[in-house]
Amino acid sequence: MEDKSIKFMCKIKLEEIIDKDAVNLCIILGNVLENAIEACEFNSKIDLFCIQKQQKIYILVRNTFKNTLNKNMNGLFISNKSDKTNHGLGTQIISSTLQSNKGWFDFSSKDNTFCFNAIYNLSKV
Repeated sequence: MEDKSIKFMCKIKLEEIIDKDAVNLCIILGNVLENAIEACEFNSKIDLFCIQKQQKIYILVRNTFKNTLNKNMNGLFISNKSDKTNHGLGTQIISSTLQSNKGWFDFSSKDNTFCFNAIYNLSKV
């Protein structure tokens, strides 16, 4: 893997969560962070904030990028990779995972910074 010298800042404050929520958070964060790392150029940065307040987890991931961003008909960002069969499912997976627990998310970009915001509703024990 190429060395991109990415500056990574992370702040996570979570209480104990059940297995189902832990798996869903791994799915969400894994896809978002993979996309962020792939989008970063040399000397870029990624910020991750994940804070729990009562029964909600608030997620913010920001990363710098230099490529052009494309969206599908549903407004979701799509992969720039030529192999669409094996790539580009991450935003759909994030969307379905958050929709399954009545969560909320938003992708946005401005001034070469990409932002992912989400609210994940924790399962009731």
